[in-house]
Amino acid sequence: MCFLYIAKHSNYFHLLYLFRISSIVSQPLFGIWTDKYNNKKIVVISQIINIVALILFIPLFHTFFLYIVILGVILNLTDGAISLIINANIKHISQEDMERFVSLRQTYNSGISFLAPIIGGILIAFMSIESLAILNILTETVSVIFIFYLKMDRVIIVEETKLLENFKEGFTYLLNDKVLLKFMSIALILNFLVNSIIVGVPVISVQTMALSSQQFGIIESALTVGMFVISLLFSVFPIKNKLKGPTQAAVLMQFIAVLILGIALLFNVTATIGFITLFSVYLIIGLSLPLVNIPYSIYMQNFIKEEFKGRILSLNQSIVQSLMPLSFLIFGLLLNYAQASIYIAIALLILMTLIYFSISIKKTDINS
Repeated sequence: MCFLYIAKHSNYFHLLYLFRISSIVSQPLFGIWTDKYNNKKIVVISQIINIVALILFIPLFHTFFLYIVILGVILNLTDGAISLIINANIKHISQEDMERFVSLRQTYNSGISFLAPIIGGILIAFMSIESLAILNILTETVSVIFIFYLKMDRVIIVEETKLLENFKEGFTYLLNDKVLLKFMSIALILNFLVNSIIVGVPVISVQTMALSSQQFGIIESALTVGMFVISLLFSVFPIKNKLKGPTQAAVLMQFIAVLILGIALLFNVTATIGFITLFSVYLIIGLSLPLVNIPYSIYMQNFIKEEFKGRILSLNQSIVQSLMPLSFLIFGLLLNYAQASIYIAIALLILMTLIYFSISIKKTDINS
């Protein structure tokens, strides 16, 4: 709600960076709490905090406008904690059908990422901000009821240690698990490199290929459609223990997509060819992302020890969120010069990552 309101009022758009920073800083702390304390209680308390914060928003909005920023930070933090705890408990919530559950969750996330801005834009255009707050209060209250039916019974046995020592334990566990460290490093590198597409394509479509806003909208939809299709496919036909093959196929697809974009930029293509090229690139990237994310998620669920799962998942999320603005900054600067050469170089880096992954990680290392 508050994110939509701030986005609508562009003067306050820079405050969205505050939400990202709060997520990056808080995730390691939430990871420690997830491994130390009763997970269901943390989720219920987080939901109650959300409800109280939203109730306070209604009388305070007109007299204390900055409360919308405070509310945004609160909701961002509590939602981050809840998401992390649900992620750490996936194996217990889904029980013996974890692979299908991970795929369904990816399908849900893909659908929400596409529909949420549309629905949110419609709601904020026709409803007052106070009415949206009341709607959120109702949905948050209903979610508390559903939480009691979730199976979050991880066995958490840890000694009472200081906060920093808890973090060090998780970091040491990651460093000692060489396969996990390799898999995580490869996933983070790919995430960083693929962000070059997200940064560059909007500029290329408008400035280089002179496409219309309608054409660019269709191109952007291809990414979500690709993600949704593969996620839905895996929810019907779970990949089970076949983790290395889909990952290799995904990285190969990303290499091909970025290489196609780099080669296309070497020539003065027509608007029609440019549209087809960018649509194909986004569709291939969209198809590839679940092929990486789902095996990666399944691997972490199966192979991270329960007593470290919260800390490792939170550390992974913090690094991903930290790399995103960094990648936007770096590629935003680099893509002002020699776009074709840069994308061809990125494609070669992705190919090198694929070769390293294929050689260094054996099927027996990541298959459950």
